[in-house]
Order: sequence, then C-alpha cells, then structure tokens
Amino acid sequence: VHRVDLATEEMQLVQPAREQITEWVADRNGVIRAGFGFSGRRLRVIYRDKAEDDFRTLASIKLEESDGEIDTVRIPVAGDKGYVVTNAQTGRFAVYEFDWKTSEVGKPVFEHPQVDIDDISMTEDGATVEAVFFTDDRDRVVWFEPEMKELQREIDESLVGRMNWVVSSSKDRTRFIVWTGTASDPGHYYYYNRPAERMERIATPYEALKDKKLAPVKFVSYLARDGLEIPAYLTLPVGRGTRNLPLVLMPHGGPHVRDSWAFDYWVQFLANRGYVVLQPNFRGSS
Repeated sequence: VHRVDLATEEMQLVQPAREQITEWVADRNGVIRAGFGFSGRRLRVIYRDKAEDDFRTLASIKLEESDGEIDTVRIPVAGDKGYVVTNAQTGRFAVYEFDWKTSEVGKPVFEHPQVDIDDISMTEDGATVEAVFFTDDRDRVVWFEPEMKELQREIDESLVGRMNWVVSSSKDRTRFIVWTGTASDPGHYYYYNRPAERMERIATPYEALKDKKLAPVKFVSYLARDGLEIPAYLTLPVGRGTRNLPLVLMPHGGPHVRDSWAFDYWVQFLANRGYVVLQPNFRGSS
C-alpha cells in the first residue's frame, strides 16, 4: 500500500506486501488496520489497533466450514466496534455491528427480507452507518442520518417516479450535486442550493438523446421450468404494439452481477430498431 501525493505524484510506502494477504483495509485516517488473504483453503484475517502496533491474526477460517462470507468492512478510527456486510447469518448480505477485538458479528443494523445489501456509507467521523444501498426492482438508498433522510424526501417529491441520487455535497451540506434519471432517461445532473430552494441543471450525459422518445423499461418476472420465479426487465419498442414482435434475449455477464432498472444504450438501440428486449436476472445473478 502506498500513499500518493496528488500534487507531485510521489508515492510513499506505508504497508509492505505480506505473504498470503491480498487485500488491505484502512480506517478514515488512512491507517492500515486490517488485511485479508488466503492460506490454502483458509481465510486469514489480521488486525491491529494502531499504526505502531504489530498485526495479530484475528481469524483463520476453514472455507468449507464457513457459513458465509464478508463482503464489506468498516473499521472505526477509535475503539473496536466497526461494521461488516456479511451473509453468514441469513444467507443474504446485511449490515451488522462487528467487534474487531473478539472477531464477533453483533446485532443487525439493516437487513432486507428479499435482497442483498450492495454497499454502506459512513458518517463524516466514521463512527456510524449513514446510509445503506440495495437493489430490488431498482436501485434504492435508505438514509439513517435525519438531515439526509429529509433531503432525499424533498428531492423524491420534486422528481417523482425517478431514481434520485445525491452524488456530492458541500461540507456543511447546504449545497449538493444531484443526479436524476430512469431506465428510459440517461438523466441529468443538478446543482441544488438547499437554503435558496433552487435546483438548476448543470450537465446532461448523452446530450444527443435529449428530447428523444426512448422505450419504457418494465420490471417483470416469469416462472422457470421448476417453478422458481425469475426477475427480469422487459423493454417494448415505442409505437409497435405488443404482439408478434421479434425479441432479443439479453443476459448480463458476470455471473456475479445483475441487471437493474437503469439506462442501457444497447437495450434502447435494439428497441429503437423494433425489437422487444428481455433481460433476465437468471440463477447466480447477484
């Protein structure tokens, strides 16, 4: 691990390579606090409290005996109570408290009854979870921080039926960059001055598509041969009706990814040429 001076591009080594460790995790002060890696069929986790401490082995887990995996970790700047996103408890990834001293998963912070948690964000001081992100029929965010929760409500009520994301903010959280879009609209970026209650557009990706009528994308499901319900996205060409149309089946790559209710230029190109497009989230999709 190197620390990079963005002005000079000079790099300083802060953590030498270590046998069997393939991933390092830093706290919000940039201190390398944990490492993960594999030794044969075992997952190895090492940890330290402070930069001057030696790393100690926190866990050595035999993979075939493991009940799940850890997807995301957040290490506190002070103390030993952090957070993990793991599927060990229910089979679905959820957010839990985690004690780095004892390597114990604690009580749940947020879990969804049907889908995995994709990511979490932390408060400025890194002490608590600020928001969680997941995808059901479309991408979602749940804010725990009251001010951001109210901000999201304001934006969603102003831009109904769209996905609306706060992508950047001033430190005092009075001014924001907001992206808004749908599966049939590549979206726009807005500058939102909250005290002045003014939102103005500052950028439009895919400028040439502005004011073009794109095909609507619908969340659907169908039954596989064994009865399992498979979620999918269906796009119908504009003005062609719904019967006797050619269809393109467009499975995603991966396999550990998924399609979602989001703008896809391949889908819109095919629909524009008169094709129905079906995007299945087949078995193995994330």
